[in-house]
Amino acid sequence: MMTLGPHFLFTALAVSCFATLYAFPMDGFDLGLKCRCLKSSSQFIPPRQMKRVEIFPADARCRQPEIIITRTDNKVLCVDPNAPWISKVIASVMNRKKGNRGGQKTTTDGPVKK
Repeated sequence: MMTLGPHFLFTALAVSCFATLYAFPMDGFDLGLKCRCLKSSSQFIPPRQMKRVEIFPADARCRQPEIIITRTDNKVLCVDPNAPWISKVIASVMNRKKGNRGGQKTTTDGPVKK
């Protein structure tokens, strides 16, 4: 008759393996699950001052969408996605980048038209 030791050891090992597997994100072992923007502003930025616009949809990394604008002076700003003026900028970016399909991030370089 077998003792309970080997069965208990196998069960404990299996449980710890499953717990470890589910503790990691499915995207890999990137443990930097944080939003890119610590704070955002709803202050208007003139389109001619925009060098680059990056739009990150909500995902496992961050629960809210993030919009990051690099100005022509290379200052990087996070913009509140609910700012009233940003929807026009997003529409402009989407019209310029219609061919960008399948990417998680939408980016445009150069001035954004109103």
